[in-house]
Amino acid sequence: MGIDLCVIGAQKAMGGPAGVSAVSVSSRAWARMMANPVAPRRSYLSLLDWKDRWTDAGRTALPHAPAQLEMLALDACVERIESEGLSTVIERHATAAAATRAGALALGGGLEPYVHKASEAAPVATTLRTPPGVAASDLVASALASNPGLPLAAGGGALAMEMIRVNHYGVDATAEAVRNSLAALGAALAEQGASVDLGAARSAVESTWSR
Repeated sequence: MGIDLCVIGAQKAMGGPAGVSAVSVSSRAWARMMANPVAPRRSYLSLLDWKDRWTDAGRTALPHAPAQLEMLALDACVERIESEGLSTVIERHATAAAATRAGALALGGGLEPYVHKASEAAPVATTLRTPPGVAASDLVASALASNPGLPLAAGGGALAMEMIRVNHYGVDATAEAVRNSLAALGAALAEQGASVDLGAARSAVESTWSR
């Protein structure tokens, strides 16, 4: 992709641990760092130290004392992605996003996508705007009361009043997670007197997923 320095968090779409990051460095970036006389050295955060003492040294002895359990978890995460196939993982997340959007629109009750254009929405989460007078945090709390394991969260700060996140990434990028999340939100909206169509939402999710 032409990226010289890439740092990723594994806890989102990869479905990995939150306590470790992976770093990819291009040959051009290595050359730029090595040409810098004041580049950080003798530091846990020095990429040059990691290159000298880990990458170029055969990866046999860690130069520091990192969180080894998280590193092993990241390794297992990468193996799982490789076994499923990267293109399959990407397609699964895109399908989850499309199914969530379609299901939310079919559900009704005043919910609508926070990002208007599907092409501009992230495939790892779908944000929904609640109807006027309905606090997103209250709606999510009600939905989670019936199913605590759902990947639902209200927005932070001021967005807690109007935005809901359906976090369909990693192990939650499934038809079941999307379907159950929308069903719980629909039930919570119905409790507040909103008119919802749970059957239409379920059909929209399943139809999108089957395509």
